[in-house]
Amino acid sequence: MERVGSRILKEILDEYINERGLGSPFERLEIEKVWRSVVGPKIDKLTDRVYYKDGVLVCYMNSSLVRNNLYYRQESLRSRLNLTLGGDKVKKIVFK
Repeated sequence: MERVGSRILKEILDEYINERGLGSPFERLEIEKVWRSVVGPKIDKLTDRVYYKDGVLVCYMNSSLVRNNLYYRQESLRSRLNLTLGGDKVKKIVFK
């Protein structure tokens, strides 16, 4: 095998994951982790679960008051999530 150039391990792993179609579960876990860091521990405790698929982040909340508050802040949350993720992965946030 001939070495063409040096590449970092992350690039090689990303390429391998994308070729095998394994990106979605890893991406989902990363987005769920970033959600926790963006909203903070208090809101995270009031979040039942977070589900991501095809650009839509669905957040199931315990409190209707928190859900309503987050609904009005959803655009700023989406911007912060995408900034942290380094791309435009979250197109829409739905609160249930």
